[in-house]
Amino acid sequence: MLHKRQQEIQQLFTLLSDEKNDPIILHCTSGKDRTGFLSALIQLVADVPIDTVLTEYIRFKCL
Repeated sequence: MLHKRQQEIQQLFTLLSDEKNDPIILHCTSGKDRTGFLSALIQLVADVPIDTVLTEYIRFKCL
């Protein structure tokens, strides 16, 4: 996804970087893969420790 959806990911981060768009809700309607991946990227950019990001990603993937 990171390589195939670069334009969409860039659009998301452009949207997130503009304070006039706050607050933003990120949700999914049919699965966790794309939303979970994007949530993990956002957390990593926000300096959340990678161990925390991975633990939470795995925890919610298994629900």
